[in-house]
Amino acid sequence: MGFCIYYQRQAYTANDFIKISSELAWVNQVKLVIACWIHEKPFVFYSSGSTRDPKAFSFEKWQLEISAQATIAALNLNSNEHFLLCLNAKFVGGAMMLVRAIILDCPITIMEPQWGIFSAIEEDHSYTFASFVPMQLLHSSFSKNKYQKIKNILIGGTTIPESLVQVLLGQNNKTYHTYGMTETLSHVALKEINKDLGFRAILPHQIRINNDLCICISSPILEKELVTHDMALALNNGEFKLLGRTDFIINSGGIKVNPEAIEALISYMIPLPIKKQFAISSISHPVLGEQVILVLEEEFDEMGFQDIVLKLQNLGFKNDVPRKFRVINSIPLTENGKIDRKKLNEYINNQ
Repeated sequence: MGFCIYYQRQAYTANDFIKISSELAWVNQVKLVIACWIHEKPFVFYSSGSTRDPKAFSFEKWQLEISAQATIAALNLNSNEHFLLCLNAKFVGGAMMLVRAIILDCPITIMEPQWGIFSAIEEDHSYTFASFVPMQLLHSSFSKNKYQKIKNILIGGTTIPESLVQVLLGQNNKTYHTYGMTETLSHVALKEINKDLGFRAILPHQIRINNDLCICISSPILEKELVTHDMALALNNGEFKLLGRTDFIINSGGIKVNPEAIEALISYMIPLPIKKQFAISSISHPVLGEQVILVLEEEFDEMGFQDIVLKLQNLGFKNDVPRKFRVINSIPLTENGKIDRKKLNEYINNQ
């Protein structure tokens, strides 16, 4: 069929699409990526801003080509695919879906990025490759039937809750959790759900873990090795397990607390004690400096909270368990579904 963009049930060539008039920001972001590709202009993408203000990164066309080819080779994609883009092309995860379709010369359907995306996907769709963030799969509109018709799926942007992993068990398609960042132009490692224990780097990218347990990435895309804030544990067969980020660490009375590790353990508890979004955060404390707390979006009582604390203590967490809990209307998220820890900490401490 060749590359074309399906938008509102109409097919456009790349040149025709960038000429359409639209007041929708997400549509104009798609137009911008395609225009930069055609005219070989620099591409500018922004980090998610989950810990600090979003940062801009500039790339050339050849760098995007390397990243796209790495994914195409790793997943054995071909020109018979039909891509679905339901992420914002303002961010690298959405933009790279467009670039992969262009390089493969296959059609791509674009839909407005929204949490309830499955309400917009037709039951008899023909999509074979798509990328989602966890919040889109945790939404009430999620349909297993629509999901498993997509042959290859990427889930990125943040960690995948265990509750979602359980939902995806037994699917006939292939789902990959991605590891990467704006600086690396999307993912540099993949972990197949239901199969792999950890993430594995995809060629031509290479990953090592330094003495501080931080992930270090070498790639033709990068000028030099990138030492990340992501901590990991090396597993067998070149795989690695993510442990959390150094810049998320809470220092409570000299004890370093990894909020992502505690969040992961809570999500593994059976039965799941928390049904909605939650996060581990901190509040200012006159003695400890920071005091660890559990933040929820649902009503909770002291008995339920103490039960979670006891289970964490039985798993080996002693002085780093949350000491209090707070209930707020909505935990702030970035545009691509990550917990906005900077905003959350500001909100909690200003309450």
